[in-house]
Order: sequence, then C-alpha cells, then structure tokens
Amino acid sequence: MFTNAAAGLEYFQRINAQPEGMSSAIQQGQPANWQPPPVNMIKVNWDATIDQGNSCVGLGLLARDANGQFVAARGIKKRIAADPTVAEAIAALHAVIFAKELGFSNVMFEGDALTVVNAINSTRSCESSYGHFVEDVKRYMSDLATSSFVHVLRGANSAAHNLAKEACTHVTDKYWWHCIPPCIGDIIRKEETSLLY
Repeated sequence: MFTNAAAGLEYFQRINAQPEGMSSAIQQGQPANWQPPPVNMIKVNWDATIDQGNSCVGLGLLARDANGQFVAARGIKKRIAADPTVAEAIAALHAVIFAKELGFSNVMFEGDALTVVNAINSTRSCESSYGHFVEDVKRYMSDLATSSFVHVLRGANSAAHNLAKEACTHVTDKYWWHCIPPCIGDIIRKEETSLLY
C-alpha cells in the first residue's frame, strides 16, 4: 500500500492513461511492459524460478530508478526444494532486504506472483505455508519511508524472471552495482529504448 499518496496517485494516473482497446488486465493497472516508478522512488522487480532437477530456487532482484536507469541487481541461489508460491514469497522477502541493504527508503516492489502480492497487501495475518515470509516482508516494509507491492504481468517482469533463471546456474550469489548483468542486458536496453517513445 502506498504511504505517499501523491506517488500512488501519479502511478495510478500513468497506468490508467492507456488507450482504449487494451486488455482489461492492463486497464485495471497491470502494465504489459515495464514502467518506471514515480519520481523519487526506486522500483525493485523480483521473481523466483525453480530448478527441480538440481533441487534449488533461483531468485532475481533488480532495482531501477524513476528514469528507468539500472541501479543494481542480485541473483541468489537457494539449495531448497519449494513450491512456486513459497519460492515467490522468499523472493519478495529478499527484495525488501535487498532494498534495505542498498539504503533505499522510497521503494515500489513489483512481481508477477499475484497470490504473494495479495497476501502482502492484506491486513490479515497470512496463515499459509509461506505466511512467515509474508509477515517478515510486512515487518521489513515498516522500516521504509514509502513502499508498495504491486502485481504485474510477466512481460513487465521479464528481466527479474531471466535473472532468477540465471541464478540457478550460479555457484555463489551474484551482485551487480551500476553494471547490467549480461543475461538481462538485451531486455534492459529494449525497455529503456521503449521509454523514449
């Protein structure tokens, strides 16, 4: 939930300024392509993927600014077996930790796991198998000045998705600061170019 009403309103107006004829999912606030966050905010996209053959989960975390410029990324490999929703909840938790570690205070978190985003945005306690991760996310979010969790379509989260897949191949966790990971370079450049038109 937005704690900065002006930032939330700006984002809502930008997303809903779509031309007629676009899909109802997009008209309801789910952009098909990556969009920058409101001014003075950082957007952290997060995703998880499961490599069942190697019993691991890959997490992709990617931070960009209001101009769409790459800031930082992290690929994390967890040697655990998890169902998709648990994996996504773990990714959401690591996204908030990532933002806090980088010193961000005004952050929009985007992921394509609707169940997890809804659980985080709910005022109720999450009693599911991934509930303790959700409750940790809420606790960490309370330390941020402004934060929100938003659900987006996979197309708007493709860089984080590819980063998560790549993380499964890593021997150790990887971190990039102002240096775009090669596995998502083409995606980032394409998304940056689309913001110019």
